Amino acid sequence: MHAALKLLVIGLGVLIALGLGLLVYGFFKTSQDPTWRLFGDSKPAATTVGTPPPAHLSPPVALSGDIELNLPTGCEIRSVTELGGQIYVLTQPAGVCGQVLIIDPGTGGVTGRINP
Repeated sequence: MHAALKLLVIGLGVLIALGLGLLVYGFFKTSQDPTWRLFGDSKPAATTVGTPPPAHLSPPVALSGDIELNLPTGCEIRSVTELGGQIYVLTQPAGVCGQVLIIDPGTGGVTGRINP
């Protein structure tokens, strides 16, 4: 009985050592060639050509001409952001001036306001 248990423990120890050796070998080979795989050939993923960029990476909007915002006296533009085909203008200081203007770049008109 003790001999069988001893053989079982030795066998499992050898399997653990082989597994760790294989793991270290895999790390070493992957550090040299990131596409290396232990089993089977590695094929790079097929790239798709001509897919449109995501909406948040859309090209910048080109404006021509002037846009009149008619801000009250004392109001200033704090920041301007383009997102999803709309232009968002944040004005300051707080109070009457603290709002976000939503502008359609095609017409240059204010299509909406976000008030705090």
